[in-house]
Amino acid sequence: MRPRGEKQNAKQTGAPTSWRAIGGGATPGKKWFSSDITPFQLPGSLEVHMRRYDTDSLLHRRALAAVRIEAPPALVWDLLTNYENMPKFMPHLMHTEYIQRYNAVEREASETIKRLRLRQVFVKCELFHAIEESTAMDVVQKDDRTELQFRVLQNPKFGALQGKWLVVPTEDSAATVLKFAIEGVVSNPGTDGTVKKVDPLNERIVFEEISTMLKQARDFMEGIASKEVQSYGNVN
Repeated sequence: MRPRGEKQNAKQTGAPTSWRAIGGGATPGKKWFSSDITPFQLPGSLEVHMRRYDTDSLLHRRALAAVRIEAPPALVWDLLTNYENMPKFMPHLMHTEYIQRYNAVEREASETIKRLRLRQVFVKCELFHAIEESTAMDVVQKDDRTELQFRVLQNPKFGALQGKWLVVPTEDSAATVLKFAIEGVVSNPGTDGTVKKVDPLNERIVFEEISTMLKQARDFMEGIASKEVQSYGNVN
């Protein structure tokens, strides 16, 4: 699932230019997803991939995943951007609340950007204890109803962490391919072994939790679609 324009060799002298994919400084042609990767013609199709862009000074990891959902894109988008729904399919997420909503910004005549800030509380239960973590993230919502970007704030332990959701209609628009990407970057402490490296995206956790999240999102959204609700914005 290598996007168009990215080279096979991950060893570069500086920070990868694709790290700026979420911001306004992205290089033209640098895409996280290619439109001809996998057709996802079979119901329930799901894939998770991991990439490494490590350099001498940075540990840079990116995970890409996609799932086919038998629901129209409009429904998938409305359920995805109704953020109170996220604990229903995101692993270990217990609570989501709005911190701040920004006014819509018109970047171009045909594009309006909606921005907001969320606080999310995660609780992971182990055998004899539970780990609680609270994070804040900025969310950018495009008015074309296809792309949702996010960036985690104040994350010193794991460095920079950002990602996006893409809602892609199938050829007949009867189903949707929901794509998810997340990447993390931390400083590389070196190879002498004196400082323990912190993996920005643990490979085992990536494959287990992203696949679980997409499966639960698929089941949740297909369950809502089967009820043929008239309003997608306020689904309990």
